[in-house]
Amino acid sequence: MNVHKNARLTPSGRALLSDRVACGWTVKAASAAARVCEIEALRRERLTGAAIAGRLGMARSTVGLVLRRLSPGRLANFVKPGVTLRVAPRQLRVFPL
Repeated sequence: MNVHKNARLTPSGRALLSDRVACGWTVKAASAAARVCEIEALRRERLTGAAIAGRLGMARSTVGLVLRRLSPGRLANFVKPGVTLRVAPRQLRVFPL
């Protein structure tokens, strides 16, 4: 199967969705959980809420609600391994090791 990088469901995503429905989740709850995973993955790529909403075709307010619930706004949650984060009173810099 030829899957492009912006595909909503890859074969593994379809398997996860069908497993959730088979375990008793409603289709609505399973698809909502899949969208939350997509939003979180895009946020980990350091996209803004507006950029995530545009890419997924969702309202910015909906993406904002999900992001607030996940609370991934803290930079420490998204610092890549091998990077030192130094915080000065007026500056925020990331220095590679």
